[in-house]
Amino acid sequence: MHDHVFSMHGPIILSDMLPLLVLKKILGVLHPDYPEDEMDLYINLMVLEYLERAPEGRNFAKISLGRHPLELYHGSLTYNNGAHRVHPPAYKYEMIPSALEIHEAGIKFKKRERGNLQDIRFEHGVLSMPVIEVVDNTESLYLNLMAFERLHFGVGYLVTAYVIFIDNIIVSAKDVAMLSSNEVLKNMLGCDKEAAKLFNGTLSRGQLLGPCPGLHNVQYEVNAYCKESWHKWRATLIRTYFRNPWAFISLVAATILLIATLLQTTYTVMPNKL
Repeated sequence: MHDHVFSMHGPIILSDMLPLLVLKKILGVLHPDYPEDEMDLYINLMVLEYLERAPEGRNFAKISLGRHPLELYHGSLTYNNGAHRVHPPAYKYEMIPSALEIHEAGIKFKKRERGNLQDIRFEHGVLSMPVIEVVDNTESLYLNLMAFERLHFGVGYLVTAYVIFIDNIIVSAKDVAMLSSNEVLKNMLGCDKEAAKLFNGTLSRGQLLGPCPGLHNVQYEVNAYCKESWHKWRATLIRTYFRNPWAFISLVAATILLIATLLQTTYTVMPNKL
């Protein structure tokens, strides 16, 4: 079996990664009467469960045995069965603003229940995305996944594009705090600064961005929304006056007073024409 991950010249990107074909051979000795296609299904689902990834409705009965756990994990993040995927006729890559800038433009963050990166979308001023989990092995996991994309033709570059996407959103610890408060990021490192450093440092350094129209289109739409001045004014108005009832009452009172003053001035200046 030719595999860049396990070949003599390829890097060993997971020290404890076992080729699933070996696991199948072992289970075949233990259960010689087990049908081969059912064995493939059993191993795929067992590995996903061990990796804490849900099948999420995919028909694994039609999926052949994975080469190794990393391939199955990558597939659980990037498959398109039932996921929302945009294929714009033309797209232009733009860096997405930071989380704070997105918030200041009035865009809301919403977590998606599925962990599929194909489900990242921007609709009606809402940026919805899977929850970003930052744990001790996050760095090694994403480095492995990005290495897998570079070494295997045809699997795409969605994970690499996603890491760069998150690197753009997270510029500082304040962005981590903003995403955490909106429940789209779980920081198990305990320090917002360390979580920001993770994406701004090793993960994004030297990564080559490949074509990823769906995610690039989301970034383009968010940028276009943020550039509209009206959206920022509206967001500032809501944050300043509509979240505090007393501030809102003061705004209404001031508006009524202004209207009354204008009417009184109009009657005074043109009494005979009204």
